[in-house]
Amino acid sequence: MVGTPFLVSTLVFLLTQYVTNFLSSGAIHMENQGAQRIAMASTEGLVVGFSTASSSEEARSIAENLIVKNLAACVQIVPAVESVYEWKGELVKSAEVLMIIKAQRQHAQAVVQAIKEKHSYEVPEVVFTEIVDGNTDYLQWARAATQPRGS
Repeated sequence: MVGTPFLVSTLVFLLTQYVTNFLSSGAIHMENQGAQRIAMASTEGLVVGFSTASSSEEARSIAENLIVKNLAACVQIVPAVESVYEWKGELVKSAEVLMIIKAQRQHAQAVVQAIKEKHSYEVPEVVFTEIVDGNTDYLQWARAATQPRGS
């Protein structure tokens, strides 16, 4: 048949146009938005906290207390940091231990209080920053690890 190649090429052209329009219509974009929502949901409410302690022993005591109370999923203890600051009009340079704390935003003030209870400093540093993105599996674990027991 003389018209068959023309018909086939026309159908291929139309099908290509349809697929191109479908892909650019937002169907894939909607799928990507769904993936972004899942990623955002996995980071929602999680924060990284930073605090320092005067010794490894003090940091360990604070970290264990936070974990036992389900206020933190994990606390890394980083030895041998040096802090320079002004305290009561004096320039201070001190060797400290850094704690990196993964917690839920809703627990931030409870974390602050738990640190103050165990800390030797009059005004311990405790600051938080939002987690923007990360390993979804880890973030889900961190959220689960900071749920009240029995949840």
